Amino acid sequence: MNKVAAEPIRNIAAGATRILSVSLVGQLDAGETLTGTPTITCEALTLASKTINAAELLIDDADGSQISVPIGKAVQVIVSAAAAGTTYTIEITVSTTAGQVLKTSAQLIGVATTE
Repeated sequence: MNKVAAEPIRNIAAGATRILSVSLVGQLDAGETLTGTPTITCEALTLASKTINAAELLIDDADGSQISVPIGKAVQVIVSAAAAGTTYTIEITVSTTAGQVLKTSAQLIGVATTE
């Protein structure tokens, strides 16, 4: 059985646009990758360019360290329209080359911008 690592809660500045990357390495078997277009939803945020990573990524882990995520093992989405003081849950569903359908979620917290 694969371990499922907790995704860290990330911050997004109110009014900012950022790329959210979520690793699914812990849910994949050896040699398995993600395939197709992921379904990524959040009622209150604007989401664009939902995709599977086409290049190796460095993603912050729950303990604050960075982990290297190989090609085809993370989903990415451009997120915007956050409001300060709001916590958002982003739901993710994606298929794999082994025929699995994986579901996970990530959280973003809208924070006030500093000028």
